Formats: sequence, C-alpha cells, structure tokens
Amino acid sequence: MNIQIIGIFVLPIFTILTIVLLYPFRTIPKKYIGLFFTISSFVLFILSCFVFLDFHTPENPEVFAIEFLKVDSFILRFSIYLNSLTSVMLFIVCSVSFLIHMFSLGYMKDFEYPRYYIFLHLFTWSMLGLVLAGNLIQMFVFWELVGLCSYLLIGFWYDKKSATDAAKKAFIITRIGDFGFMIGILYIVSNISRITPLISTGLNSVADPLSITSLNQALQAPGGNELALIFSLGILFGAIGKSAQFPLHTWLPDAMEGPTPVSALIHAATMVAAGVFLIGRFLPVFPDQVLQLTVIIGAITALGAAILGTVMNDVKKVLAYSTISQLGYMVMALGMFLSTAAFFHLFTHAFFKALLFLAAGSLSHAVGTFDMKKMGGLKQYMPWTYIFFIVGTFSLVGFFPFSGFWSKDEILAQIIDSNRNFNNLIYLVGSAGIFFTSFYMFRALFMIFEGNYDGRKNPGVRVHESSYILLIPMGLLAFGSLFFGFLFNAPFELGFIKSHWFNYFIAGDEFHAHKFNYQVALISHVLGLLGLISAFLQYKYLKNLNLSILTPLKTFLIEKYYLDHLYENLIVKNLFYSKLTKLLAYIDKNVIDRTWDNCALSIKKFSSQLSVIQNGQAQQYLIGIPLGLFIVTFIFLLWG
Repeated sequence: MNIQIIGIFVLPIFTILTIVLLYPFRTIPKKYIGLFFTISSFVLFILSCFVFLDFHTPENPEVFAIEFLKVDSFILRFSIYLNSLTSVMLFIVCSVSFLIHMFSLGYMKDFEYPRYYIFLHLFTWSMLGLVLAGNLIQMFVFWELVGLCSYLLIGFWYDKKSATDAAKKAFIITRIGDFGFMIGILYIVSNISRITPLISTGLNSVADPLSITSLNQALQAPGGNELALIFSLGILFGAIGKSAQFPLHTWLPDAMEGPTPVSALIHAATMVAAGVFLIGRFLPVFPDQVLQLTVIIGAITALGAAILGTVMNDVKKVLAYSTISQLGYMVMALGMFLSTAAFFHLFTHAFFKALLFLAAGSLSHAVGTFDMKKMGGLKQYMPWTYIFFIVGTFSLVGFFPFSGFWSKDEILAQIIDSNRNFNNLIYLVGSAGIFFTSFYMFRALFMIFEGNYDGRKNPGVRVHESSYILLIPMGLLAFGSLFFGFLFNAPFELGFIKSHWFNYFIAGDEFHAHKFNYQVALISHVLGLLGLISAFLQYKYLKNLNLSILTPLKTFLIEKYYLDHLYENLIVKNLFYSKLTKLLAYIDKNVIDRTWDNCALSIKKFSSQLSVIQNGQAQQYLIGIPLGLFIVTFIFLLWG
C-alpha cells in the first residue's frame, strides 16, 4: 500500500514536469497533451481504488516520514498520514478528477491545452498533498497551493474582466479565512514547548510535535485545553473561507467564471471539500464552544444559501448556492460531532454535484449560454443530458433510492438522535433546507427542459446532444449518484457488504449503529415533494406574477442579502479606498515624505557650508594638518 500511496503523491507532479520540460521542444503534439494528462489521472484513479477498497488500519498512520528540518530538539518531518478518512478522500479526488479530465477532452478541445491541463492536474495534486499531509506545516503549504490553483483556473479566461475579477475575489476572501488558519498554526508553534511534554512518543523515539497524530493527542490532554480552543478556532476560520461558509461564502458563485469542468472539480472534490476535510482531521480537539459555533455557521449557511438558489437564473450559480448549502449540512453535522454522516454526505455529494456541473457544461456546449431564461424545451434535443440532470437533481434533493437520500437523511437522523443542545432546532433548519433545495432544483429543471425551445434567444446556435466524450463521464457519475449511497452505507447487510459499512469504515468500533428512521425519511420526502409542486406551480402559472408586497423580498434575495454591497462598496470602496487609503496617502505625503525631505534639505545646507574647506588650496590644507594634530592630541590627553 505504501508504494501505491507514494505513486499517488508523485505521479501528478511527475506528469506536470514532463509536459513543462518537453512541450517547448514540441516533442508531444498539442492534441495529445490532454490525453496524456487523462491517462495520468486514470492511473491515479486505479491506485486510489486499491488504497480505498483494500484499506487496513496501519499500526502507525504515519506510513512515510523523513526528517525535513531540525533545530536543536525541534524536528519537522515531511510525512504521509494514512487513515480511513485519507483513503476515502483519495478515492473521491482521484475518481472525480479522472472523469473531469475525460470530460475536458471534449469540452476544451478548441482551447489552449497545456496551460489548462497543467493547472487542472496541479489542482488535483495540491488536494492530494493536503489529504496525505502528515503535519500541520505541510498541510498549510498544500492548503495554499489549492487556493493558488483555484485562482489560476477561475481566472483561466484572463481576457475576460469578469473572470479575472472573480479570481481575485476568490483569492482575497479565502485569504481572510487562511489568515485565521495561520494564526492557529502560529499559536501552536509559539507554544511548542507546552505541547511537547503532552506527547506520548509511542512508536516514534522522537515525535514531530506538529504532526497530526501528536497534535490530536496533545490537545486532548488535560493540559491542552487552552491551546485546543485557539487552534480549533483557527481551523474553523480557515474552513469558513475555503468551504464558502457564511459570511465568507460570497466568492463561490462568482467563481463560476472559470471553465465548467473546473467548477465541477472545485465543487465536488477539491477546493470547497478542503475546509470540511480540515475540520474532520482535527475534530477530536474541538471544544464544545467551538463545536457550537460550527453548528451555528453550518445551519445558517445551509438554509441561507438554499434560499438564495431560488432566485438565480444562471444554472451554474444555482448549483453554486446548492454547493454552499450542502457544505453547510456537512459543517453542521461536524459541529454536532457526527463525522461519519458528514463525510458520507461529502462522499455522495462529490458524484451528484460533479454530474450536475458537467450537465450544465453539456447544456452550454449545446446552447452557448448558462442563462436558464434562454433555454427551455431542451429535453427533446438533449435526452441523455436531461436524464443525467434528473438523476443529479433527485440525488441532491434526497429522493429514495438516490445516493443523496441515504447521506442527507443520515445527517438528519443522527442529529435528531443526538443529545446535544438545540438538536431539534438544527433538525428543523436542515429539514427546511430540503424544501428550498427541491424548489430551486426543480425550478431549474423545468426552466431548462420543459416547454418549447425558442431559437431566437440564441441566434446562430444549432442545439444538439453532446458527444460521447462528454456523455460517458456523466453516465459514470450518474451511476455513482444513483447507487453509491445505498451500496456503501445500506442500513442492512448486502451479502459481503455489512450494514452501515461506510460509518464503520470511518469511525471503526466507535460508531454505534441506529435503526433506520422512517419518520425522518417521510418528512424529507414530503418536503421534497412540496418543493417540486411549488416549483411546478411557479413555472406553470406564476412565472410572470409580480406582487408588490414580495418585491422587497425578491430584491433582497437577488442582491444576495446585500453582502456583496457590504464587502465591496461599504468596506472596500468607502472604508478602505476612501478613508484608509486617503489617510495613509496623507501620512505618506505630509509626514513621511516631508520628514525625509526636511532631513535632505538640512544635510544639503550643512554640506554646502562644510564644502568651503574643500576648495583645492594647498595652503589651507597645510594649516589644517597641525590643527587636526592639535585636536587629536588634546582629546588623547583629556581622555587618556
């Protein structure tokens, strides 16, 4: 297994370096570069399958470690950490990345190959490095690489101002969260002397105090409570930025400016999954106060983003708010200390969300737009895309027997069965999110595929079904969206697959199986059906209804709770540019520049007066020599 793990880590960067070094010499034709990277991602997928399906808990989760830095007694290792969560994340990242690489062969065939595939593969490698990282510093390096790659790919169409603006927005907002993560790391590093005595070296003669194993052990010790509080807050703030949680979620809808396969990879397996993964990695050290804050943030995000999805007309932005909402469910579950349910939903979500984004790419490939108002009646032109979109929609809403049903209901059932504070309120918030999820997804389904297509809205476009190179990845993702939830975590035994297999795989013997909650399932389906019916009524009969009483609410939602106005207009433009930068410019001009200008003038005046003795007359120099000797002698006699 160690060879497979090393292969997963090394292969992507080896592939990238090969292309970077060989492409300038034109030894590899441009048209084969995409295929080269796709084969590499397929090998990664095979290796991840071996690791995931043949996983056995190692005696020491640090399966590989070499000394990277040593300062006195402090040792920092480059290490690979392998546990059940690592193997699940490897499978998610590699499988989704492979299918997106395959989809890109058709979707990006008319555009620049090397840059796109290098960035896409580097994105995959960065996420794999984050998943495999064995210590905190190593995690932060790959965490930042993930952010860099998202910036490069969101702004891939660098000739579009909207794309470059979206890339900068994503980069800056996620940096705010990363600053919190960095504070947590610096706090740990500054208190390394307090952490080291709390570590039991066990299998290692000298433990790396910043390793995942050491930190989880030390911060749970009686002396690590204060350290755990500050550190877990830093982890949470980092996750809020990366996983687009309230109030730092505003970057993700704008990130749809990148190529659609990039959007699929960001939403399904890399960027936004990184924050949820980070919380899960250090969840055992989270104190109750931070867990409660995590629940609140997740609940607000889950419901708030679902409501915003109901008024969007860009299909990718509908899916973006859907992702924010579903990540809210995962963060909410982690805050309730339900890691198995959170990661099971992350697992199923990767497949049905990638499917929906690739379906959106298929639509734009055929129609030339993401605006749902310019679509309609496409099911007769694109029957396969229609079927795949239905599968993704049903799975996202959580209808039986689709994968989303098993994972989302797992979260709600475990919440209602938990004994934590406000579990009933959190359950109600999660249930309300189902109604809005159903409404915005079926609204999108009806707007895109029902009715009659009006070609005048897209002049010069001949609508057609996508080619097989686009349909095959969607078909494989549709299979996962339909069956993986049941196969991997059925409530009863399926031959050689035992009941609640995924939960036991993640948590081991710590997981206690519960009975299938029919009441939760029934309520979820009723809410989902109500959302479907509401979307149909709105599409069929109330499409052009304008009630003055609802106009302020609709405006409030279309403006996305005015958070963009708050951040961009009030804080950035009015406060930062208008006030802060003017103040700094005044200080720079009137204090700093004037101070140094006055110093320069004073030195210039002094030097001009002093320069009279440097006039080139030897007689004055001869007078100066004995005068200088006299002064030196006088000083020597005075102080000697």
